[in-house]
Amino acid sequence: MKRRSLKGFTLIEIVVVIAIIGVLAAILIPMMSGYIKKSYKKSDVSAGDTIGKAALSLVEEEEQAHDSFYAGNPSKYSVTVDYAGKTESYDLVFVCKSDNACTKWLPIDANGQQFCDDMNSSGYIGKLCKVKYSGPKHGKIWMIGYRPDDISQIEVWTAESTGKPVYRVWPSPDSEYA
Repeated sequence: MKRRSLKGFTLIEIVVVIAIIGVLAAILIPMMSGYIKKSYKKSDVSAGDTIGKAALSLVEEEEQAHDSFYAGNPSKYSVTVDYAGKTESYDLVFVCKSDNACTKWLPIDANGQQFCDDMNSSGYIGKLCKVKYSGPKHGKIWMIGYRPDDISQIEVWTAESTGKPVYRVWPSPDSEYA
């Protein structure tokens, strides 16, 4: 009776398999990170849309929230937006921002307290989620504001933790979110 010897893989076979896996990983990892980045952007645009519509609804329906929202906030920023191949610069007054954990709305000054309280108690805070895409400018929190020259223009922005506005997310997202 002949005994058959079992053989394992040769070193060459293992090296070829590892090389193939390496090539596939080199192709797939950048593709996957691009998809992840795109999903973060879409998530932020969706969250910004929800926040913006909630703020707009609250301002239109609740008189105290309306008065609080538009009560002479001194936090005017000059902002620049790249949108649809155009750059637009204008002033924006911010009324409130999310805390660093994105669990509640905080007023920029005391005048916006009622609006923030109404946002926090309205159930919209449950829809507030952390900014997922920070982009090259490192947006970490949400901010809600309006244009002083057209107060019907409520906008939602991402901002640095310090409160410096970074990207407009709603109503028409900055080109970084496109």
